Amino acid sequence: MLDVFGWCAVACLVLAVRWRGLHSGLVYPDGYDYLLMARGIAEHLQPTVHLGAGGMLFSPPLDAAVKPLFPALVALLSAVMPLRTGADVLTVSGGAATVLLTGLVSLRLTGSQLAGLSAGALALVSPALGFWSGFTGPDALAPALALATVLLALDERAAAAGVTGALCVATRPEWGLGGVLLVAAALARPRSRAAVPNALIAAAFTLALIVGILRPPLGHHFAIHASASAAAALSSSAVGTLLRDDWPIVLLAAAGLVVATTTRLRLYAVLLLGTMAVLAVVYLTKNPGSERYLSQLLPLMCVSAGIAISALPERAGASVGVMAAAALLWLTVAAPGVGHNPFAPIASRLGGLRSATIVTAAPEAYGYLLPNRRIALMKPGARGLVVLDGAQRVYAAALTARGRTVASVSPEDGFERPDGTIDYTPTRIVRGVVAVRTG
Repeated sequence: MLDVFGWCAVACLVLAVRWRGLHSGLVYPDGYDYLLMARGIAEHLQPTVHLGAGGMLFSPPLDAAVKPLFPALVALLSAVMPLRTGADVLTVSGGAATVLLTGLVSLRLTGSQLAGLSAGALALVSPALGFWSGFTGPDALAPALALATVLLALDERAAAAGVTGALCVATRPEWGLGGVLLVAAALARPRSRAAVPNALIAAAFTLALIVGILRPPLGHHFAIHASASAAAALSSSAVGTLLRDDWPIVLLAAAGLVVATTTRLRLYAVLLLGTMAVLAVVYLTKNPGSERYLSQLLPLMCVSAGIAISALPERAGASVGVMAAAALLWLTVAAPGVGHNPFAPIASRLGGLRSATIVTAAPEAYGYLLPNRRIALMKPGARGLVVLDGAQRVYAAALTARGRTVASVSPEDGFERPDGTIDYTPTRIVRGVVAVRTG
């Protein structure tokens, strides 16, 4: 099977695929929140920033503030490359690492290179995982750190596992629930029980260091918008969408759990199932209509699928792996494309207008895209260039603007509302004052 050079070749292929799958649009408002946090950390080691001279203070909402690692790493990379480029590099690296670590964890559990390659291949061609890993943000990095934690724990490197586990929690805190189950599994085995305190101490120290350095504001400083992406419309059922997009992985994962319960991997089956179950409850409670969050479970499903393939004769296992990867690859090719950033053409037009405060219901987006312009949150009485766009029609529908329309921008792909429908109404830019809509 593969030697070191073979795995390096695989790594290069995975990186190329994930880079090709990177989207130009950002998830709104999340993607902009993380980039603004990174800008603030790069400027003064805190994830807050004024949106232009004299503009409003951006302070991330609680949901973003508890995930400071990704923007901190982006801020570090911004020392040698532009902010968005650094965020893209980190996103692609996290997505590629997730694929490789999925294979390595499966290989470590089963001892089968075929199982490892199959699990990694499934993660690579998974439509849902590939699609959502393509949006700049922490979603691609978190499962990579979670899998790295599992791999280090399997190799009995407790302190290192504690550090990577803490980094994972600082990327997406809900993965800490999986960490609790991993600790419980370690305590259930006499051989690993003594190493648990070292792992917990390392994790606590790492988290304390991150919070102490970055001092993320764990508060709620201005209205949080429901997430809406620049992607195709979402189904009303996250579970149904995931089953439609990734049914080969789901079927193989279920088979893998059954196989594991009858072998020495019984404890790992409980750990996999328990982690997927608690995360699914969290994600379905948070947003039952978005496949985005449930896609975080797919690397674990691929590990379980690798267990199923390892139980088959080598030739049959190879056939199953190839057929599943081919089915998923077809689904990937058949998936709809992703639109462009809906805010970019509007920001470009605003940049060409005479200097004035930009008044908007989407301060995160225009604050990032127009860093040298003063941004104000849309509220009655605010004066300047008032942007009546898709975000305003969703998040500030009771407001309008009185004054002179100085520009109109027709959307290319439209603005996706939180319910998945698309708003194709042209954006108006009014030089005037915000007023409450009457009638």
